[in-house]
Amino acid sequence: MKRNSRMRGIGGLLALALGLSLLMSGCRAKASESGATGSEAAAKEETTAVTASDGENAVLPDGVYTARFETDSSMFHVSEAMHDRGTLTVKDGKMTLHVSLQSKRILNLFPGRAEDAKKDGAVLLRPTTDTVKFEDGSTQEVYGFDIPVPALDTEFPLALVGTKGVWYDHQVKVTEVKAEEVSQAAAPEIPGLRFVKRMDLRYAKTFDIYFYEKNFALIDVHGAARYLVIPEGETAPKELPGDVVRLQQPLDHIYLAATAAMSLFEVNGALGDVRFTGTRAEGWHIDAPKQALSSGAMRFAGKYSAPDYELLTSEGCDLAIESLMILHAPEVKEMLERLGIPVFVDYSSNESHPLGRTEWVRLYGVLTNHQAEAERFFDAQCEKMDALRNVADSGKQVVFFAMNRDGSFVVRRRTDYVPKMIQLAGGHYVGVGADEAGRSSVQRVSREAFFEAARDADVLIYNATVEAPLKDLAELKAKDELFADFKAVQAGEVYQLGGDMYQSADAVAGLTLDFYHVLHGETDVPLQYLRKLS
Repeated sequence: MKRNSRMRGIGGLLALALGLSLLMSGCRAKASESGATGSEAAAKEETTAVTASDGENAVLPDGVYTARFETDSSMFHVSEAMHDRGTLTVKDGKMTLHVSLQSKRILNLFPGRAEDAKKDGAVLLRPTTDTVKFEDGSTQEVYGFDIPVPALDTEFPLALVGTKGVWYDHQVKVTEVKAEEVSQAAAPEIPGLRFVKRMDLRYAKTFDIYFYEKNFALIDVHGAARYLVIPEGETAPKELPGDVVRLQQPLDHIYLAATAAMSLFEVNGALGDVRFTGTRAEGWHIDAPKQALSSGAMRFAGKYSAPDYELLTSEGCDLAIESLMILHAPEVKEMLERLGIPVFVDYSSNESHPLGRTEWVRLYGVLTNHQAEAERFFDAQCEKMDALRNVADSGKQVVFFAMNRDGSFVVRRRTDYVPKMIQLAGGHYVGVGADEAGRSSVQRVSREAFFEAARDADVLIYNATVEAPLKDLAELKAKDELFADFKAVQAGEVYQLGGDMYQSADAVAGLTLDFYHVLHGETDVPLQYLRKLS
């Protein structure tokens, strides 16, 4: 989802570059006399505006802009938090405006007339769930839409349907196009490098990527670290801020201890850049790393908490990618860095939307110079999830849990991506206790708290990635006699999630579809990740 705190103004050089690239006569481009510094002063300068009146066949160059969205109705408009504006993306000459509306009452849009929207085969615009932030700091979840824009400053028909199921005709218009507004807060200043653009993220919230001239990229993992990706043949700029970690390409001797990220490298076509793994062959549920370890293309270099430092240094490891578990072993991170191996920590498990976790594939595409492959894969995953938009509410309560050997239980936070997947499939996630503060996506709860919250749930899903998988329902009951009184156990609605879910790049769409089949009683459809316990 787009970041909603837009900064006003752009630097003079950015405005000048945009003005020179516009392929139209009479285009008005105002370039600042002070130059692009990314400072607060630059943020106050005039932005470059483009309207259709600048030329009958005006065409914007590919890029990202902001624009005003005007409608003919006071009931159909952009959220007040967005000041009537949306994000306009131009690609291959085609324009698409993403707007965050004022609520979730509008369920679909259609680029045309209402009478056509009701016809069989009509392709409706489906909503995204956006979080908008108001000036007082409060937030609201609303629906957003990606609207095709045939022309600027010209009214075009856009039909809508709300919660009452009635289609309405409206006329809308896109005006006041401006180059995407940037400032020092939105685009970190890198001495000697001109900022070009920011990656337009659809769901991820834990990182941002900023692109600069000469193909430099700055990855900002929010609240954690910033990494400058330095292209092969280039050197890091002088006076680089001390908190920025340098990642010199090519990064082709990577130690990947973040198991869940391995499949993202595979779908990117960058598996060959992973020379070392923190998991032995028998610990993998997916074939690619097993085969690479067997052939010698990949080597086991010790688990994350006890890496083989000698092997990593002797073979020239150029990057260690760790999961959040490394935060429990700070001495390992420190030792790797002392040996000259930069450490990148993967925070994808903290994404609140399931596709936010998958969108980290785009980050790894930037690291490995496989951006095109990453974009194709992510687009395909988004299309799969589109099939689950506007699903019916099953009304069923779902508990997703694991058991520790000490008798305690492990559950997901309510803000985690797994509860969101259950929600998207038409279910209701049952949380246990209050969500604890911190970065972890899971938390341990007492036996008493778990049984109190989960006893009357309609569906139980046992997460077998924490401890050994269960053979059958009898084994679950043997773990604790109170399970026999559970509603889901008595109804036979208990399922188990295998370890391959966390090692498969397409797990988000596949598992959400599994949840949907279970919650809506589609027993004749084979499940990909879930197994029913009997």
